[in-house]
Amino acid sequence: MLSAAAVSLRAGARRTVRRLPIRARAVAVPAYLRRQRPFSTSAARPTDLSTRSMIIQTLSSVGSKREVQQYLSLFTSVSSQRFAVIKVGGAILTDYLDELCSSLAFLYTVGLYPVIVHGAGPQLNKLLEEAGVEPQFEEGIRVTDAKTLRVARDLFLQENLKLVNKLEEKGVHAQPLTTGIFRAGYLNKDKWGFVGKVTSVNKAPIEAAINNGYLPILTSMAETDDGQILNVNADVAASELARALEPLKVVYLSEKGGLFDAAGQRISAINLDEEYDYLMSQEWVKYGTRLKIKEIKELLDTLPRASSVAIIHPGELQKELFTDSGAGTLIRRGNKLVSATSLSDFKDLDALKQVLIRDREGPDAMATVDKYLEFLKENEFKAFFDGPMNALAIVLPASNGRHATLSTLTITKSGWLTNVADNIFTALRKEYPSLVWTVREDDENLGWFFDKADGSVTRNGAVMFWYGIENGDEIVKLMKDFTQNGRAMLGDSNLESRLYRAYKQAAGAAAQQTRSYSTFVHRPVLSAPVFGQTARRGYVTQTNPNPPYGKKNASNDKPARVALIGARGYTGQELVRLLDTHPHMELTHVSSRELAGKKLEGYNKSEVIYSNLSPEDVRDMERRGEIDCWVMALPNGVCKPFVEAVWEGRKDSNHKSVIIDLSADYRFDNTWTYGLPELVPRANIAQATQIANPGCYATAAQLGIAPLVPHLGGMPHVFGVSGYSGAGTKPSPKNDVNLLTDNIMPYSLTGHIHEREVSTQLGAQIAFMPHVAVWFRGIHHTISIPLNKTMTSRDIRQIYQDRYAGEKLVKVVGEAPLVKFISGKHGVEIGGFEVDSTGKRVVVCATIDNLLKGAATQCLQNMNLALGYAEYEGIPDKANAPLPKHNIMFDLPLEHGSLEHLLPVSWKTQITAWLAEDTPSFDVGGFVVGDAPRTATLWGKSPGILAGVPFFNEVFRQCGCTVEWHAREGSHIETHGGKTALATVRGPARGLLEGERVALNILARCSGIATMSRRLLVNLRSAGWKGMLAGTRKTTPGFRLVEKYGMLVGGADTHRMDLSTMTMLKDNHIWSRGSITQAVKAAKAAGGFSLKIEVEVQSEEEADEAIAAGADVIMLDNFTPEGVRAASKSLKEKWKGKREFLLEISGGLTEDNAEQYICNDIDILSTSAIHQGVRHIDFSLKINVDKSGPEVSS
Repeated sequence: MLSAAAVSLRAGARRTVRRLPIRARAVAVPAYLRRQRPFSTSAARPTDLSTRSMIIQTLSSVGSKREVQQYLSLFTSVSSQRFAVIKVGGAILTDYLDELCSSLAFLYTVGLYPVIVHGAGPQLNKLLEEAGVEPQFEEGIRVTDAKTLRVARDLFLQENLKLVNKLEEKGVHAQPLTTGIFRAGYLNKDKWGFVGKVTSVNKAPIEAAINNGYLPILTSMAETDDGQILNVNADVAASELARALEPLKVVYLSEKGGLFDAAGQRISAINLDEEYDYLMSQEWVKYGTRLKIKEIKELLDTLPRASSVAIIHPGELQKELFTDSGAGTLIRRGNKLVSATSLSDFKDLDALKQVLIRDREGPDAMATVDKYLEFLKENEFKAFFDGPMNALAIVLPASNGRHATLSTLTITKSGWLTNVADNIFTALRKEYPSLVWTVREDDENLGWFFDKADGSVTRNGAVMFWYGIENGDEIVKLMKDFTQNGRAMLGDSNLESRLYRAYKQAAGAAAQQTRSYSTFVHRPVLSAPVFGQTARRGYVTQTNPNPPYGKKNASNDKPARVALIGARGYTGQELVRLLDTHPHMELTHVSSRELAGKKLEGYNKSEVIYSNLSPEDVRDMERRGEIDCWVMALPNGVCKPFVEAVWEGRKDSNHKSVIIDLSADYRFDNTWTYGLPELVPRANIAQATQIANPGCYATAAQLGIAPLVPHLGGMPHVFGVSGYSGAGTKPSPKNDVNLLTDNIMPYSLTGHIHEREVSTQLGAQIAFMPHVAVWFRGIHHTISIPLNKTMTSRDIRQIYQDRYAGEKLVKVVGEAPLVKFISGKHGVEIGGFEVDSTGKRVVVCATIDNLLKGAATQCLQNMNLALGYAEYEGIPDKANAPLPKHNIMFDLPLEHGSLEHLLPVSWKTQITAWLAEDTPSFDVGGFVVGDAPRTATLWGKSPGILAGVPFFNEVFRQCGCTVEWHAREGSHIETHGGKTALATVRGPARGLLEGERVALNILARCSGIATMSRRLLVNLRSAGWKGMLAGTRKTTPGFRLVEKYGMLVGGADTHRMDLSTMTMLKDNHIWSRGSITQAVKAAKAAGGFSLKIEVEVQSEEEADEAIAAGADVIMLDNFTPEGVRAASKSLKEKWKGKREFLLEISGGLTEDNAEQYICNDIDILSTSAIHQGVRHIDFSLKINVDKSGPEVSS
């Protein structure tokens, strides 16, 4: 029997696929078409650099600044008519016109001129139906008679003008081009009537419009040589336009946001050379989808191989154009997969060796690959790869009772981003019914491998995956083998194991290093990496001159008593959380003038009551030896009396405590030790008794510059942006969410104290320009560094990797790091490393959580060193996050659109009734406050998922108020031990108070349900279950809509809404009819084909009867966990290929026991535990008043 500690079983995760940017060669523009244009070879109007910078900054919200700059440079390097062709579907003009025009206005402002061609299909269908004409289609093409053509012509002109006028309203000059562009002949007049086949495209009007500073807006109408107007499918028109212009981008805007497979999942990318035949053979590829894929293939066959077509939602246009990840569905030609069964099948063995070794270089790596190729010569294998070998997989077939094994898999960034990796695995599944492979647990692509596997086992930093193995005994045998032997169970067949052994032998014993050694070539991921020991293990390195002490510093096994002075602020709260889990530190005193006498929240080792210690109290406690470490968490200029009191107490005592000051008071005092362990000799900190904790800005800036100090060719400039928690808890403009919304606030642009701090510590002058933004926590630095010699990006990144080798709390990455991914984490991320064209200036980006490594985590790191504990003791490997904000292993409904659109027409009348119930007669309180305009803040006071936004908005709308949200529905409420501002409500004072309690009650209940739903779903997904979590009908009368809404926001299924949406046959129904068969028969007779029937059963025999009778869903009610597994497996095997049905388990399921019931054969788990009796989320609404008070936090 395998122990839980040794083995963990998991299942798959949904994949997130990124894509490569599109590249195409530039062509010369004829001289007569050239004009002066901003950022391009021709344009009519100027666009100043400040506007360009503004746009770059705005677009950075959808991608990294590096990506935005890269694509902007690419797009503006060619003539404007070659930038992009955008096809706009008719539904976009009806439902998303404003979104479309806003996106186009962005492009226009930055000097980019896409060519727009639109259709009007849905509008035409509607007009024809109103005119009594039934739309007809043949092979996906509209049959167009004379009447249809007349209606279409008028409609197209009308829609074209509507789009042009809307663009003009937004300051965009647009030119309607409704005739003279497309020349055509009849496609087949007898079959389709007045439908054209484009024979040529007249580019001159398009080029003239762009040269004069106008966006060209085209309709999909064409003319014959003799002037007859013909209807042309808009997709076809866009394709012909693309052939003529050869743009860098071809974009089809669709309200659906892409193409979807048979399961309703959006397809991220299609490689036509490999997938076209397969797709065209699928039943779900039909009508417009089939025509679209066919047209796109014909288009791409005539364009350079690097060309591609993107099908996206209009709201994702900037993301598609300016990020690597793109949006929607990307269709490209790609490369067809080939296979090889002997080394002679490879044209170039040297090239093969380079592919096998890429990104896995190390001592003796080439010799190891040579030996591996010798192994392949003697053994049967099959390799799968694309033409340029962006992906290569080598499989050893099953033999001697062993399953086929994936010997190696190496994939470049291009291979990941263009779906070649998925194509490779599809080929493997076709070839091998079962397969086993291993991956290191810290591999960045781990979620992708989970998605490809049926099961997995984790042991000692490695994960073994498999698919296609259904025999339980075989799985247990495989698990035992892996548990006992690890990756060695694969012997010499696994190249990664060979390289790993070679590295260990060459380098000595394994130790920490900057760059993780991974089984597979890393690909960029959207989710943030976690700072943790596992992810930082590698091989011995001598490149870090100040390596971490780690556990070798652990010389003290006695508990340390800690006193925290100034515990009210955000930093104090974070430090309390860390001390609560530290195995050797006891928080004995917390001092806060405002909170004296109250219980300390968030500390569970013992009950601690806030005190208000005076300097005299501190002196006496030091004299008595009561405290081992004093932490001063006070504002600048406040802690001196307390520090001097400790010094005074030392005079009469042999006891010497440690003082750590979190303010800036002693950072420039040479008698104090500066506490930045990664840059200051750790031995100095370990021997210190008074340590000045660095500033948050200063920590990230120093770590971002320090490796290049020997190479400086001038003054580094640091552009820093912090969340408003850095401004403390005292009200000020810098933490006023209303003022910061849609804003960024510069301050102290010269002479900031951190500028002096960084310059002093580095021994080199720097310039620092701080800003504050609307997010709560996290800092981003963009650092421009002049160099004294020419260097490459690779050179610089290697310098950083070497300098920070083994540092657990510093992670060197390739891409520019993002604030959203550092929030809640305990380290610093450094990346970007963009070098300019001279090679003598580099831009480095760094992110840090200002409350953690910028304050509390750094403080604890210094405490550990000074008190004799392991350096990283008590610092979590993972982020400080009580509940995941998002999990790629499940799909949230709110990611597909606004859930408000689900609400019935009657929902607003319920709000009216609730308000009437709350104020049935005179409103005396409203009389007191009157109608004076007021502003109130909605505060979140406990952590959870925000849900119920539409209801909250409607309450205040009916009370004459408006709501401005600072948090998105479905996001996690971060309270940080206090409260956080979520929304601003404006309106008459009477209206604010009239709606307050109704709105808060709805929000509290709905958010509580969403929080419980999300938490249980995360737990189930983490345990490897892929099925649906659903609620029940045990809801509150009159409040059902809100409760079901909360389930959806939390990611759960609502189950049936009422008695009419699905028939549930329970014991009473069955007894009344005499049998399950009769009950189902009666339900089918009354409900018809559109009604689903679910039957509640108490045994497997009853389930058999229900399935035979034609039930759609079988509920196993109140079964034991063992009974669920046995019955579900038996039923699925017994009825396989005979009946289609879903299995649901319900009855007695709670958050504590739900994981015991899950198994692969169960489709639905339903429980009232996610909505009945759940804890509400605490909110308050406070009218804003001017007030100020002493600042008592750091």
